[in-house]
Amino acid sequence: MNLDTTRRILAILIGFAIPISTALTNILCPLALLLLIIEGRYKQNFNILRVHPVAIFALLFVGLMLLGLLYTPVAFTEAGLILDKYREFLYIPIFILFFRDPISRQWGLYAFISAILLTLILSYVMAFTGWEIGKGTDQNPQAPYIFKNYITQSLLLALVAYFIAMQAWQERRWILPRAIVVLLIIYNIMFLSEGRTGYLVLFCLILLFCYQTYRLRGAIIGSIFLVILTVLVYQSSQILKDRLDNISEGVQDYKHSETNTSIKMRLEFNENSLNLITEKPIFGHGTGSFSYEYQKLAQDKQIQTTKNPHNEYLMIGVQWGVIGIALFIALLYIMWLKATMMAQGLIVTIAIGCLFNSFWLDSTEGHVFAYLIGIFYGGIKLTNTKKSIIEMKSYLKSFVLILIFGILSIATVRIFMAPPVTIDSQLAKLMMKIITEQPTRENSVISLDIKGNSFPVETKFETLIKTGKKFSTAETGNISTKIKIAHYHRDRAAHIIIVANYLAPKETQAVFFQRYGNAVWEGLDITKLKPAEYYDKLPETIDLSIYNGPLVAGRFQVYVAYVLTENQRLILNTRPIEFFVE
Repeated sequence: MNLDTTRRILAILIGFAIPISTALTNILCPLALLLLIIEGRYKQNFNILRVHPVAIFALLFVGLMLLGLLYTPVAFTEAGLILDKYREFLYIPIFILFFRDPISRQWGLYAFISAILLTLILSYVMAFTGWEIGKGTDQNPQAPYIFKNYITQSLLLALVAYFIAMQAWQERRWILPRAIVVLLIIYNIMFLSEGRTGYLVLFCLILLFCYQTYRLRGAIIGSIFLVILTVLVYQSSQILKDRLDNISEGVQDYKHSETNTSIKMRLEFNENSLNLITEKPIFGHGTGSFSYEYQKLAQDKQIQTTKNPHNEYLMIGVQWGVIGIALFIALLYIMWLKATMMAQGLIVTIAIGCLFNSFWLDSTEGHVFAYLIGIFYGGIKLTNTKKSIIEMKSYLKSFVLILIFGILSIATVRIFMAPPVTIDSQLAKLMMKIITEQPTRENSVISLDIKGNSFPVETKFETLIKTGKKFSTAETGNISTKIKIAHYHRDRAAHIIIVANYLAPKETQAVFFQRYGNAVWEGLDITKLKPAEYYDKLPETIDLSIYNGPLVAGRFQVYVAYVLTENQRLILNTRPIEFFVE
């Protein structure tokens, strides 16, 4: 058996193994590298890779990950584990060389599709017989997920449905059996799978297929078809309906619910990951740093920690900054420029799927992507060295433009989406202790440091409504106060704090609220007490508007304070603005 035959057999085995067995994949993929080494052809392979744009950008990304080892805050062993998880980027040039002949590419794709069709058959057997022949889920061992979890299975099924549909359209044969298979896959995803990423990717691939086959007319017809399909499936598929409803509920309850739903946690992961990117936007925190940096942030904010933001762009951005994100997007862009119609489906799957999952961090998806990139780009026509240099200059210009756009985007996030500054939690707890205990004091205005030591202060708070005033719900409340700043606090930076204590009619338990930037009110989490306003230089007098708008019935007590940022000194008016609404 010659080496070419061995390579084709190994290609088939890898394509069949990746969707089925992680252990077998981890054996066969290194064998592919070993076979390339045994084959020799080092000069020929080098000449291919040095002018292959997809291979070059994949290797540039690997180089950035290695560079990230130099400034990572974690131990090399921990960073090395993350580097190992991203080894699929190194497999891209290996598979490009592996699939340089059309026979290997053809049989490699058939092997991959065959593995997914086997998954489809077993999924239906498991669904209709109840036999526990697959992976299932922890909650439901009889769920029809065979070799992988529901996210991976639905994603790969959607991708293969697209491949089969495209083959039927291009080859114009076996149209009926292929159409039946595509419909079976769609039904499996819509009615048997919980994978929301699979739903979205499937819809995007249907729209892409319609556009590719009939351009604008196809896109319009496809959009109408998808709207009708969504309505019909939403009404008839309980599993899809529940999963989509969970998205809506999770987004609505994101800032208000205490329940940690999957949607709420993902949104929280995304928000915090963006904040981490803005801390070191250019080169990131270093290879393997995500878990370490997120854990530090989680401890400060007293939130749940995670090792995965479930978004590949954010995972890359935290570790390697905007340069990493730009390289990744540039890789997808160059692939699109060189793509066949089927390869475009792969690119859409990667681009969309990575918005909601860290797929390159996951073994199966990462290997599938690298393997299929090798199949679709192993046979592209390469230009000579001179033309290749001209092309690379064009690609680098695109990379620079993507990088500039990324930097501007991060700057926008930093300006408009950065989380509000929070008051030191120890100082906030001290303030709440004073408010809730309300000890008798000679002076209503007190000054405290972070240890609870009190100091004399000349600041005065003047309430502009009579204490105990009664309003009606038909009135518009205009609550404000005037603060005369002590002369030794003037021109110093400070945060204004506004906390309200509300007792509803016929209730015995009061609820605290806080106001922060731009007159936003929310329930008070004392560990996240946010300032209402910020002064870089305190003036002599502050006319502070607290609330202006409709009122609800109940008793209100409003406490006003400010914190000097220089030494974390709290100046608090212990006598609240108190009023009633009937």
